[in-house]
Amino acid sequence: MMPLASLLIVAAINLWAQRVGIEFAVIYTLLTLTFTAWITTTKGVEFRAVKQTPPALPKQLLNTSTTHKVATFVVAGPLTVVTACLVTIALASLLPIALNEQLVMGAFVYPLLIAVAIYWICSSGRLMRNGLLLFAISGASSAYLFL
Repeated sequence: MMPLASLLIVAAINLWAQRVGIEFAVIYTLLTLTFTAWITTTKGVEFRAVKQTPPALPKQLLNTSTTHKVATFVVAGPLTVVTACLVTIALASLLPIALNEQLVMGAFVYPLLIAVAIYWICSSGRLMRNGLLLFAISGASSAYLFL
């Protein structure tokens, strides 16, 4: 049953892309995958009362220095926003579609890139490596766009 449903979803995405445009096919894909993931995870779930526990901060967060917190904020904030912006523009310009459709695709990709990058930076313990990688990605995107 699942392979047939997957084939039908792929066919529907292809039809949406041909009929109304790739941006609507992307939205249809995200909605369909979200709905099927929700159905899959909630199938057979039993809801039980959860024992209340007081919220506590992780020990690592309490033991970090103020300098590390500020550096994390700078890397996860402005550096991530600039890198995501440059990568979005570079990726959208690579697509073989009209300029207005590139803007629409960029509007979908930009928040996703920011969210993924900030989650990756804040969950990793290697802040210096992540910052240098973001600088390298930003530099590569800038070189592609402006050279």
